[in-house]
Amino acid sequence: AGVSPLDPMYNGDSYGLMSGTSMAAPNLAGMAALMSAKYPDWSPMAVKSAMMTSAGDVLNADGSASTDNFATGAGSADPAAMVNPGLVYEADARQWDALLLGDIAGRDVNVPSIAVNDLLGAETVTRTVTATETGTWTAHGSVPGYEVTAEPATLSLKAGERRDVEITLTRTDAEADVWSHGSFTLARPGGTAVTSPVTVRAVDVLAEDALTGEGPSGAVETELESGVTGTLEPEVEGLGLAELEDFSKVPGPLFGDDNDSNHVTETVIAEGTTSVSWSLQAGDEQSDWDLFVVTPDPAAPVIQAATASGSEELVLTDPEPGTYYAVSNLFSSPGSASVPASMETVVLEGDMGNLSVTPATPPVQNGESADVEVEWSGLTPGIWKGFVEWAPGTRTAVSVTVDEGDVPPVCDVDDFTDNEPGSRFYDSVRWMQCAEITEGYDNGSYGKDTDISRGESVAFIYRYVDPEFTPEGETFPDVPQDHTFYEPISWAQAEEISVG
Repeated sequence: AGVSPLDPMYNGDSYGLMSGTSMAAPNLAGMAALMSAKYPDWSPMAVKSAMMTSAGDVLNADGSASTDNFATGAGSADPAAMVNPGLVYEADARQWDALLLGDIAGRDVNVPSIAVNDLLGAETVTRTVTATETGTWTAHGSVPGYEVTAEPATLSLKAGERRDVEITLTRTDAEADVWSHGSFTLARPGGTAVTSPVTVRAVDVLAEDALTGEGPSGAVETELESGVTGTLEPEVEGLGLAELEDFSKVPGPLFGDDNDSNHVTETVIAEGTTSVSWSLQAGDEQSDWDLFVVTPDPAAPVIQAATASGSEELVLTDPEPGTYYAVSNLFSSPGSASVPASMETVVLEGDMGNLSVTPATPPVQNGESADVEVEWSGLTPGIWKGFVEWAPGTRTAVSVTVDEGDVPPVCDVDDFTDNEPGSRFYDSVRWMQCAEITEGYDNGSYGKDTDISRGESVAFIYRYVDPEFTPEGETFPDVPQDHTFYEPISWAQAEEISVG
């Protein structure tokens, strides 16, 4: 294939030896055409199933068989073996529609492969097989670090019969957050083995994908589901303030510069950056925006999020230092009209001191749930984002929105000695202090846990309302004119807030 002589990977050559979809696609399309000619009543999914389950090994450069399903897929297509698969996996339009609508997970679509990215202890998936000829098949599977079982373990079917098979993957000694590759096979003597690739990643804990909150300080509760017994050590990243850009575009082709259909966001990443995220937010529900990021990393020069949804997001962890260009492209809109969107860019450098977890090291029991709180404090107006990694491979995105009116007033008065930033009720007490609703005690403290008198409570309300009021004469018998709270109590009596 032709390559650029400027590409350092090819040492100045103008051509290179490569393998990939450019040759795989026409070869497989030809095989599929031959299969459809032989079996004109078969669905495209049945043809695909026969091609996948009969595939052979893909070899490494040293001649050994590759065990990386991400690199090989189902394997190397075998035109002779695919003609007599024995069993096929069918997935109709209803399943694909349900997947697009979010009604079922990808692992539940009846395809001849299995992928589980968050196995907690054990996971069962169901597959339905259809016999293309009469026979008896025995199930067996192998995935390093897992036990693979099937129910039923043996299938006896006549041609055209269908049967559900429940395949259970149970974690034995698999390491958390590490992908393990293997296979599941339905075999019969003298027949083609019906083999599906299986790829699994175990996690120690399951958690919500995302949490949202509001205000300069606060907390949200969340639930963790554990597959281990012990103590977690969560790692916090953020919160970081998003840089916001608003723009409007009309549909058009992708272009690497600002024009009528594209908006470019430049982001400079410094050493020590732990993650960067670009969130492209569509201004309506009908338009389709796509996101492309040009990176300084030669191993991945362009990454993209180009789905059928309106909004898109890309997150890079431990990004290569350098300059990145995020291109927001409007692919389509109703009537090709100009529509608005916004870009939220957040660069994080580890724990930024404003996000925490309570308890800091949550105790967990295998098979049980644990309640924890995610707390934030000291935020200014804007959108703040970050992450909590509960265990390897289990992360929760945190997003907090702070409006202008939510932030306590800024003042030059020193904090009360018992009201340090980030402490319990800090924002509320600081607001009262800066609004001159309270001056605290002579020793410089506020006394968060100190009981207050009726007079003090009325004084707080009086200073908050700040009425135009002049007391006249006596009030309650125990409140003479030289009483500390004579004025606010007189006001409360006059307003019938208190009748004594």
